[in-house]
Amino acid sequence: NNQVPKDIKTQSMFKYLENTFGIRMEYAISEIIPTFPTEEMLKYMDIKRDTLFLLLHQIHYDKENRPVFYSFDYFNSEVFKFKINRAI
Repeated sequence: NNQVPKDIKTQSMFKYLENTFGIRMEYAISEIIPTFPTEEMLKYMDIKRDTLFLLLHQIHYDKENRPVFYSFDYFNSEVFKFKINRAI
């Protein structure tokens, strides 16, 4: 199936993959990196250059443990906090 979305405004990427292709995300492996905004973020967002973000480099897996996609997600550290459950 070679359906490439032109624009997804009404649902999340996860819902799109599930509804269109039957791919359900099960989990993601994430690397959390403190960082400052990119030039593109500064251009489009009303933020200061020294605003601290948490960058999540993530690989998302389906229920068969297959990697489905890779994402870079920026979270403003003044707005978002994360709890991490670490397996030892």
